[in-house]
Amino acid sequence: MRTQLRSSWTRFFGAVIAMGAVSALGAPTVVGAQQFRTIASLSAENYFDGSFALHAENVLIMPLPPESLQFQFKARNQTDNFFDSTRSLTMVHAGPIILFTPNVYGIAAYGIGLRDTGELVHEGDLQIHYEDVRFRVGGGARGRYEPDDDIAYIIPSIGGRLQLPRGFGIAATYYLGLNNKGELSNAIWTEGDYSLTSRVSLKLGGSMEIGDDIAWPDGSNYSYAVISGVGYAARETLFLRYELHYIGRAELDDGIRNFLFVDWRF
Repeated sequence: MRTQLRSSWTRFFGAVIAMGAVSALGAPTVVGAQQFRTIASLSAENYFDGSFALHAENVLIMPLPPESLQFQFKARNQTDNFFDSTRSLTMVHAGPIILFTPNVYGIAAYGIGLRDTGELVHEGDLQIHYEDVRFRVGGGARGRYEPDDDIAYIIPSIGGRLQLPRGFGIAATYYLGLNNKGELSNAIWTEGDYSLTSRVSLKLGGSMEIGDDIAWPDGSNYSYAVISGVGYAARETLFLRYELHYIGRAELDDGIRNFLFVDWRF
């Protein structure tokens, strides 16, 4: 139970940061885009102690007859090996994207999943964002409930991105994690990007998570990541990005994350 609790919390919190921040900060806007869109991402983490994590996700966004409404369907699979135990989780999410104005939209989604051991997992996601060509700000909360293991937590976040002159951009997101044991984690994700050409962009950034470990609180647990990446706009409707992350962990071996992101409108 202690191993399951620790692994579940840290993997979900890490996945929210790695997948959510990477895909949201710097992806082409969804506001006012009345067309089909698929966003796929693949993450592979390999640590120097032999543990690993694989995470694949695909989001399909479909326009609905009202121009102010879209629908998203998301499928995700995660397999990891930590503490000499391999676990997998498959999730499906669905919910609306509501375009309140040409620059403001909200997202609401519910997800249900099944572990390889047969336990059910429930997730929820609420977000609201403002976007224009120069500025992006938004926030929301994601949560998970695992009734079989008595695990529940919520991760509120707030962040944004600013497009600067001469092709530079900066972005940051702050995350606060709180579980049903009353334990907290804090994390911040920052990155900068530079457009080499109209098609090619470079990225450099980092993240830091600070907070007690929920299984063995010691007041000093932390992890960090150093991020580098390159993006390529193959055409106006197709965007690709590859990223390489170095992950450092307190009292655990460090590791490497390879991340691939594809955004296609059709």
